Amino acid sequence: MCLADIGIITYQWTEDRMVPIANSTTHQCANWNKLDDWTKKRSVDMMKPGWLIHPTKGYAYKDQDHHH
Repeated sequence: MCLADIGIITYQWTEDRMVPIANSTTHQCANWNKLDDWTKKRSVDMMKPGWLIHPTKGYAYKDQDHHH
């Protein structure tokens, strides 16, 4: 796989469906290796204690020392 689609796909809730539907979007391809390198440099460990905090409910994980 040499190309990846890095376009953002947004979804919209409608009155007549229980699940959101995708909005029409224009797609743009990118070099997969460059995309992979870019994401590796910018990724974070979401399991790191204190990194994932719900805005109203607090910490996402009861055991903040839990790592995968």
